[in-house]
Amino acid sequence: MRPFFGNYVLDEIDTQLVDDYRRHKVGQSRARSAAIEAGRPLTARIRRREYVLRPFGATTINKTIEILQTILTQAVEYKLIPENPAEGRRRRLAVPPKQAAHLESVDEIEALLQAAAGLDRQPRYRMAGRLPSIATLIFAGLRAHELCLLRWRNVDLANRKLRITRSKTKAGIRTIDIVPILHAALTDYKAGCDYTDPDDYVFPTGTGGIRDKDNVRNRVVEPVLEAADELLISKGRSPLPEGLSPHKLRHAFASILAALGTDPDTSKRQIGHTRYEFTLEVYTHDMASDPTQRVRLRELVNSTPPSTRTDEPPNTLAA
Repeated sequence: MRPFFGNYVLDEIDTQLVDDYRRHKVGQSRARSAAIEAGRPLTARIRRREYVLRPFGATTINKTIEILQTILTQAVEYKLIPENPAEGRRRRLAVPPKQAAHLESVDEIEALLQAAAGLDRQPRYRMAGRLPSIATLIFAGLRAHELCLLRWRNVDLANRKLRITRSKTKAGIRTIDIVPILHAALTDYKAGCDYTDPDDYVFPTGTGGIRDKDNVRNRVVEPVLEAADELLISKGRSPLPEGLSPHKLRHAFASILAALGTDPDTSKRQIGHTRYEFTLEVYTHDMASDPTQRVRLRELVNSTPPSTRTDEPPNTLAA
């Protein structure tokens, strides 16, 4: 807001100026979208790092107007201005119905894996395990709290089985087949892990303690989503859908099971649902129905994950 309103005194900020500001932010957002679509994203350098400038949503723009309204409310209370020009629904953008976020293509899954491996290769992040964590959410369909509670005694790499022994529902207690790409990721991760006793957590904190859902979201998933966006945009592709979360990554597992031709009853049990109809309706998305995506999903499941070793060149996202 400061660049726009910085040169105005209080009594110059009226309803028309607030509306001009709203239109200005919409224009900025469209310019950012156009730049991304053209493969030349706008960037900003913050603390010696280059960030891609993503378009604003209506909710984000409205929040800035709400901040302005809060500031001007105090000015009204101090009798510096007679009324608050930022008040009212007409000063806000209409917020479109929120679409459920989910991974829409194999490209997006590959970008997440590449981004996670890239972060694991960077010692400045002072933690590892992002790649196997993301791979477990996607290729085993764990809920965030299940990921936090997972212990090595429940990961049978020899027989390629992963057991969930604690969950919120009875259906959540289940055994999941470990697909090849996840098996490779977990095997490589365990070989370099400091905590591998049977009762150690598979994805612990740096001191071996248990993570919580907020830690998984903030320290693991969010940095990977941001890095994956930058990777996709650098290849001239659209960024990930807004609103992805650890739980939304689990949705991809249903599409993967469908692509592998897993029967409905097995799919339901491995995901941890009581009704396959619910799985089909809520969790299975376009990847499961698109023939090309199904073929690519099968190929991805049977491939090897990106390397997290600093002495090996990273795999590259397909052009």
